[in-house]
Amino acid sequence: MSRAITKRFINNKKVKVITLAQELEQTIIDSVQQTDYGSYISIDPQVTQSIAASLMKEIQKFMSIGEQPLILTSPMVRMYFKRIAEGVAPGLIVLSYNEIDPSIEVQSIGMVSI
Repeated sequence: MSRAITKRFINNKKVKVITLAQELEQTIIDSVQQTDYGSYISIDPQVTQSIAASLMKEIQKFMSIGEQPLILTSPMVRMYFKRIAEGVAPGLIVLSYNEIDPSIEVQSIGMVSI
């Protein structure tokens, strides 16, 4: 599966990505609420705004060098960060580490933080 995903979003053996700061990933994990109907993320709106501002700054950096922004997160965080990112940058590609072919060289050139 990772090879198919890699082929779809990555054109060569090297990819530039935006990663998430460890504290941001932990904040997202700590904010997941479980209910009988599924799970959702509950983060303070000010924190969400801070994340959005940091994300936009990193996206602008990618755009200025002519690259398509690609976010790389841990598998547990991917779905929840995608939901946050959709409000800021609809259609933004958010992948987890296990969705990238292990033979691909990953280069982080930006980091989203709180």
